[in-house]
Amino acid sequence: LSITEIRTIKSKKGVSWSCRNCNILSSDINDLKAAILSLRNDLAAREKSAGIDGEAFEELLAELGDRNNRKQNIIMFGVPESDTHDANTRKSRELETVQAVLKALPSGMNTDHIE
Repeated sequence: LSITEIRTIKSKKGVSWSCRNCNILSSDINDLKAAILSLRNDLAAREKSAGIDGEAFEELLAELGDRNNRKQNIIMFGVPESDTHDANTRKSRELETVQAVLKALPSGMNTDHIE
């Protein structure tokens, strides 16, 4: 369509145009909108029945993700924390400390796979 044709269509409210493919897509788009609305309502109902609001729910998901990321971490007591602000240096020093502790264990564990 040219700019003039678009202006003409916009200015005359009684004018309509149709295209077979557009009508088919329009139906699909309406179905998708209805499905999205249904999913939103279902999620809201689940959040409400769980007694948790949207923000708290997102915090819960973040906490679960953080726990999953830390599930293989170990905690060592009595080991001084590194005072460096550089994350790579701190990680390297922590790795050296953990490897030294594990090598001192009587079982003779192989620590080559520790990251």
